[in-house]
Amino acid sequence: MYHHTQSDYETCSYRLLFLPTGEWLCPPNSFKCRNGPCINSSLVCDGNIDCLGTWVDEDGCPFSCSNVEPRCECRDTQINCTGLGLKEVPPDIEEEITWFHMGSNYLNVTLNEDSFVMLDRLLYL
Repeated sequence: MYHHTQSDYETCSYRLLFLPTGEWLCPPNSFKCRNGPCINSSLVCDGNIDCLGTWVDEDGCPFSCSNVEPRCECRDTQINCTGLGLKEVPPDIEEEITWFHMGSNYLNVTLNEDSFVMLDRLLYL
């Protein structure tokens, strides 16, 4: 049985080790993609998909889903623009959004029947 040293991990930080128990093990400071390989931990939640096919390195990470209103925080298909003093719905929100948290804003003057027409998957407002 071969024992790995710290230098083994440093020189090949993306190597995926297969243990006799049938489990996969990544070196320290790395993240295991669902189907392998290991990626450096600094690549998790960096806005780029590094775990091709599964995207798990970006799952659950906050992201800006509006170029017009970058203060809104997004997680998965939810956007939170609570308490930002908005006077209108940001116009370029991702169409995949299903939950929209908009409390404590000033939208009552500008809302109309077309305000959310681009968000046809919206379940919660």
